[in-house]
Amino acid sequence: MNGQIKPGSGVWLLTCSFTGAGTAFFGPFLPHLSSVWHLLDKQVGLLIACFFLGSFLGTLLLSRNLRRTLTIGSWTACFGFLTFAQSTHLDSGFRAALPAAAVMGFGLGQLMSSINLLVGNGPESERSKSLAALSAAWCAGAILSPVLTTVWLVGIDPSIRLSVLALLFLFPIVWARGRSILVQASFAEREQVSEQPPFGIGAMRLACLCTAAFLIYGGIEASVANWMPLYALRYSSMTLGAAQWIVSLFWFGLISGRMLTFLIVNSAVETLIVRAAIIGSSCCLAWLVYAPSSWNISIGSFVIGATLSPLFPLMLSAVIACRLSIRILGVVLAACGLGSALLSSLLGLISSLWSLRMGMLLPLIALGVLLIFFWQSPGYRHNPLSRR
Repeated sequence: MNGQIKPGSGVWLLTCSFTGAGTAFFGPFLPHLSSVWHLLDKQVGLLIACFFLGSFLGTLLLSRNLRRTLTIGSWTACFGFLTFAQSTHLDSGFRAALPAAAVMGFGLGQLMSSINLLVGNGPESERSKSLAALSAAWCAGAILSPVLTTVWLVGIDPSIRLSVLALLFLFPIVWARGRSILVQASFAEREQVSEQPPFGIGAMRLACLCTAAFLIYGGIEASVANWMPLYALRYSSMTLGAAQWIVSLFWFGLISGRMLTFLIVNSAVETLIVRAAIIGSSCCLAWLVYAPSSWNISIGSFVIGATLSPLFPLMLSAVIACRLSIRILGVVLAACGLGSALLSSLLGLISSLWSLRMGMLLPLIALGVLLIFFWQSPGYRHNPLSRR
């Protein structure tokens, strides 16, 4: 072996930025695909749903051997993106794009989940900060997604640009060749401890609470990120080029907020930060639905990203601290993909039946449910996501 790749290695940050670009590419790319393939909103929602259903399955089938999961995720994501890239050449490419999107999602689900668990296995005192840094790297890739897929070197065919992005997912395999990936003993011990006792009512309740919270959060983030560019095109005076950058403003807000979270977070203020994030996101999204305009959507996309930013790393840190087995952690993380698929598809259906403006009320309602979930209640002190 030439060395070890530790949980805090920059390799994971760079790889996570590639997965961010891959996950976020639908946002800026959907207006282009919608016009080329003449898609209805429910078809757009179905395409997004296939991607996130694949991500759900990829995370759900997470292996205890995280190195093997990392390898499978890298190859599958690469193959899925190459296939999707070729479908953009076809006038009827929508049908071919559906299974390709599912394969893409499966690979990214395996890749992102294995990296999150490897980094989350670092020292407990640094776990929240490490996961916040990892999330910030993911957002950095998401910000650059329009550059890689839509607006950079416009003269180059989109399939070529997507193919280049596909090859980047092989980076961790190339780097890890000849090196060992350090997984601390705590993970192995956690598996032994978690498998010996029966899965009782308390553990089942804990897993269900964690799964519900991540399902709701995944749906909120995906709905805003993937539908906001189309929302800007329809309810403001933005051009197609400007609308494609709206999703980058959202991810820029997310990375800014996660960098701030990295600097200020500690166990004493985590609950307060989560509550403030949900309330701020709800108010901003409600304003965008009430008064959409070019400026409001541009500023609001950044603010929503900034206010949503602390939720995922703080929730994940709390769940890892609950010492669930890797298999249960995989189910909890998979809920993000399932929530993304369900809410994105439902939003497209509502948009087809009524309007996209009406559909944007769906993530707003989901934020309200999440706020109730985290708010003070008689059983609040028993809520594992609110207080460790």
